[in-house]
Amino acid sequence: MRTIRSALVLGGGGFVGRWLVRALRARGVRVAVVTRTGPPEPAVDWLASDLSSLDVGLLAAERAVDTVFDVAGSADAPGSFGAPLEDLDANAAQTIRTLESLRGLSAPPLYVYGSSAAVYGRVARLPIAEEDPPSPLSPYAVSKLAAEQYVSIYHQVHGQPCLSLRLFSVYGPGQRKQAIFELTRQALAPGHVLRVNAPADVTRDFVFIDDVTRAMIDLAERAPAHGETYNVASGRETSMHDLARAILDACETHKTVAFGDSLRPGDPHRYVGATDRTAALGVRLDTSLDSGLAITAEWARGQQRRRAGSSGRPIWAIESR
Repeated sequence: MRTIRSALVLGGGGFVGRWLVRALRARGVRVAVVTRTGPPEPAVDWLASDLSSLDVGLLAAERAVDTVFDVAGSADAPGSFGAPLEDLDANAAQTIRTLESLRGLSAPPLYVYGSSAAVYGRVARLPIAEEDPPSPLSPYAVSKLAAEQYVSIYHQVHGQPCLSLRLFSVYGPGQRKQAIFELTRQALAPGHVLRVNAPADVTRDFVFIDDVTRAMIDLAERAPAHGETYNVASGRETSMHDLARAILDACETHKTVAFGDSLRPGDPHRYVGATDRTAALGVRLDTSLDSGLAITAEWARGQQRRRAGSSGRPIWAIESR
């Protein structure tokens, strides 16, 4: 079991990164952040930089970092079809640059790579386990899988302590894209119809952001870190039909729901992750969908009040418990 005392968060200005920084600081961890935007929280040690021009190893050594969390890179699966080389560089190539930089240190820190359940692609069974063969459906998924493979190779060849985390459908306050954000925005807006872009029987494994960041830290402390992968999933399958109804309930509104008739290229039909590997390490992601949606809807209402000029609470004032 490790104890994280000093962490470096790559991509700490993004949705997952901001919550991760907050969770680490709540545990008393010294946190440094690399982001292309402003500081994710007040009084955080942060560097505004593009990772492609940064020596991550030097930065980690200067700050005596024992754990590097990498939640940077591209997360645009549809966009990767039009820009596959850019996507490959942002994910796989940047991972290699980071690993090479860390390899030069006498005592490399643990490297935790934020991957995606998209690597599974077309699946033969549910729930999806880490040992199931991947079959990516988009250039984005290919680049994330390639990055995972480099993570594994760097442990095998160089002894780099590292692991990859396959995040399923993460949601929560502060997110400004993806299905739950868009549907919540619609539910709180004027109108009589909630439009879901996917068919009603499409399913996903939705995981609340607070659970995700706690699991990331717990796995960093408890996992062997021999280049292995872990699902970060709830283990619960939710259809678009049930999601739409749950969001309307959370937003306390009534609308007719209209579903799409096809999926975007690169999107799978059904997804739910097996949780046996994380559970064996005592890691649980157990916030119910109803609870997570209620918290997210409360945040969204606050954003509406702020946009309207009233005194709504800021994003990070909304507690997740």
